[in-house]
Amino acid sequence: FLLLSTISSVAQNTLHLCTGTTGNNFAVPYTIGSTYQWSIQDNLNIATITSGNGTEHITIDLNNIGVFKLVVDEIDNNGCLGSDSIFVEVHSLPQPYITALGPISFCQGDGVFLQLDSVYPSITWNNNINGILNYIDTSGNYFVDVIDINGCTNTSNIITVDVHPKPVVNFSIEGFCLDEPTVFSDSSSITSDNIIDYIWDFGNESSGTGPIVSHTYNAVGDYYSSLLVISDYGCIDSLTKLLTIYPNPNADFTFSPVSASILDPVISFNNISANTSSYIWNFDDSSFAFIENPVHEFENPGVYDVMLTVGDINQCID
Repeated sequence: FLLLSTISSVAQNTLHLCTGTTGNNFAVPYTIGSTYQWSIQDNLNIATITSGNGTEHITIDLNNIGVFKLVVDEIDNNGCLGSDSIFVEVHSLPQPYITALGPISFCQGDGVFLQLDSVYPSITWNNNINGILNYIDTSGNYFVDVIDINGCTNTSNIITVDVHPKPVVNFSIEGFCLDEPTVFSDSSSITSDNIIDYIWDFGNESSGTGPIVSHTYNAVGDYYSSLLVISDYGCIDSLTKLLTIYPNPNADFTFSPVSASILDPVISFNNISANTSSYIWNFDDSSFAFIENPVHEFENPGVYDVMLTVGDINQCID
């Protein structure tokens, strides 16, 4: 009769198995009235019969590598003896080992290659990549399962990759007038970690630091201002914006008549400022006007310092 193993669907002269496995099933066809005696020969320390001896079906634990002979003797109900045997070669498990070809903690947008130390017929990383190299750009624990030429399987060591997020830089600008403060305000964000450094370039060989800064431009024109932000891990992002500095309007006006009397205290004021869109008149008598060319009546005699404040479409004033 033939010796059968549930590990292999085909009987063979030498059966190849892997060390460290337990509960390996071996069986022969059962005959009513027969008894069965199993034995391990040649290398007793390689395998151990753990259950079923005396029956047609046993289980064996494989303890060490090497070759042993498994023998079964059958005595039928007539007292006749029959035997069969098979050689079993026990192979060591593969020992896959992975290493990182670079830092395993880095900023978003970078990555690292993980490398398996040997080539196997079957290589499957836990992120479903096959092959000895695996490019990683996402945080996680990474390992590989391999199957060698003997069908033995094992899992490698684990490498933990830590990817830190990059900040997303943004900022706003208020104030675009010559010789007046221009305020730069950071509005950057980051999903984790913290932004700790803010480096500003105002586009005119001047710079500043901090989340909110102010700078005064002394010449009209276009400027490329930029912000570089740095997280506490060292991840960076930068942004450049174009801004235009505009000249301030020049407030000027005339009035008529030059002097007034109690009998005729009404004076007409005429704005002659160029390119203006808003007006604030202060008549120095606790009264104001907000139109371009007002007419005002002074109730009491005296000398009044009338002031005109004008603004343009860029919100620059004089």
